[in-house]
Amino acid sequence: FHVPFLLQRRIEAQKDYARWSCPIKMSGNAGYYSKELVSTCANDEKFLLRALQYCQNESTPPGKRGWYYIDKEGKVQPQPPHEGGFSSAQMRAWFEAGYLAPDLPVRHGDNGIYINVSSLGDRAFLEDEAQAFKDALNSIDRVLKLYKE
Repeated sequence: FHVPFLLQRRIEAQKDYARWSCPIKMSGNAGYYSKELVSTCANDEKFLLRALQYCQNESTPPGKRGWYYIDKEGKVQPQPPHEGGFSSAQMRAWFEAGYLAPDLPVRHGDNGIYINVSSLGDRAFLEDEAQAFKDALNSIDRVLKLYKE
């Protein structure tokens, strides 16, 4: 499943919109966003971040794909001689066992942004790329609908 560049840009733009625009403006005055829009942006950010992680991994050379995290000493894991990142199945097992702290910085692929585990929501580390993009696009539609109201 290859993500078109335009979709990746839409996700990145929406992520920036959700993070910076919505929380800054509050309802009550003309020209400001409704509380419902602000809440939707905050609640839906996980969908956009999950989709962005798939984009990052897709742009990573095949031998370096997988999940990386920053440990308590500030070192990126896995360390060499490990080839590539950890598999989604391994990360999901650690997630379900409670081994990954909610504030642990993770990223999918060897480049791009790190995000906290908690930012990925309940479906963190699941191999469901198509669903991640459907969720992200639905989120964008919800935000745009509320924005136009």
